[in-house]
Amino acid sequence: MAKHIVPPKYSRTNPRNDISAELVRSLLRYDQDTGTLWWREQVAGSTDSEGRHQICVRGTRYCSTRIIWLLMTGEWPSGEIDHKDRDCSNDKWCNLRDSTPSQNSTNQRKMTTNGYRGVVFRGKWKKWRSRITVNGKRMHLGDFDTAKEAYEAYKIAAIKYHGAFSRLI
Repeated sequence: MAKHIVPPKYSRTNPRNDISAELVRSLLRYDQDTGTLWWREQVAGSTDSEGRHQICVRGTRYCSTRIIWLLMTGEWPSGEIDHKDRDCSNDKWCNLRDSTPSQNSTNQRKMTTNGYRGVVFRGKWKKWRSRITVNGKRMHLGDFDTAKEAYEAYKIAAIKYHGAFSRLI
């Protein structure tokens, strides 16, 4: 008896990689200076509710940044596509980079109410705590008398652990 094969469920963390660069190149062109994908004479794709561009190729929806990566490199990205400037509508080639989910999440807009990333006030102890998340694990960097001191510790750790993906502003 033949086994029933269940097709994989595709999502942001398990994207489709089932078309070739040759097929995409035969259907689309990409203007790397503007970040726009084109069918022959018209702009290709649409924008979702979060401002990300998407495109349907032969009835299947793809994230446009993944299609752009495939067009430019000839290969599907190994991870997620990160927008260096954090603007998900800016698909210019110079703004895109392949990243792990962890690297991509470090480049998001996350700010505490005190204005310092990675710093929280510990009211019971009247100290400012600095912490950072690395590979899904939160690391305690220390408790400090001022928010600025705690933020300086965060900046050092962000550069050490996140490198070019660190977001210090």
